[in-house]
Amino acid sequence: MLQGLPVSIKECVAWAGHDVTIGTAGRIGRLHDDDAVVLKVLKEQGAVPFCRTNIPQTMLSYECSNPVFGATTNPHSSDKGPGGSSGGEGCLIGGGGSL
Repeated sequence: MLQGLPVSIKECVAWAGHDVTIGTAGRIGRLHDDDAVVLKVLKEQGAVPFCRTNIPQTMLSYECSNPVFGATTNPHSSDKGPGGSSGGEGCLIGGGGSL
């Protein structure tokens, strides 16, 4: 159904072999053994995850910034930010890295 479709994954979604920091330093290096259900379903349908996108710390901020990965900025104007929990995805789309 999604054969070969590249998909980006928010950093807060568990991906086997990767840590999910939710933007907090205390969670760096805690690797997950299994994928989140949503990621399992996407993979079963043929999607190919190719990157993880930045999120605000603990997903509770209007700005897309955290101490682990830093601030996410607009790919067209670095003095502006995308804001919100999907800011990393917005920048990926704005920069032409995703549809």
